[in-house]
Amino acid sequence: MENEFLDKVENNAVVRIWSKK
Repeated sequence: MENEFLDKVENNAVVRIWSKK
């Protein structure tokens, strides 16, 4: 469960960075 949560958080950060580009 924790790993999935961290995965989602990391994905969100990546998506945010990509959106800014």
